[in-house]
Amino acid sequence: MLNPTTSGMASSGKTHKSHFERLGMAKYKDIGPGESFPVSNTEMKIACCDCGLVHKLEVFANEKGFMMMRFTRDRRATAAIRRETRKRKEADDDKT
Repeated sequence: MLNPTTSGMASSGKTHKSHFERLGMAKYKDIGPGESFPVSNTEMKIACCDCGLVHKLEVFANEKGFMMMRFTRDRRATAAIRRETRKRKEADDDKT
């Protein structure tokens, strides 16, 4: 599941808290498998809710006018998501 961090994302109508909202990281929007999402000529971050891997996505036009995309790993954001996921899991385990 990809989760871009763009503003103005269309809501899927879900009333439950998303994976990232539960982690206190609501800047990531839930996008379901196969769902589209808008992109712009800015940098976005895309995270996987299963493993927490975050990529920076850059969309830009090259010198010939072709639209290009570049993905790079964001190690710091990945570590933050994985840390919060681990904390939440440990807290849930302590409750049982």
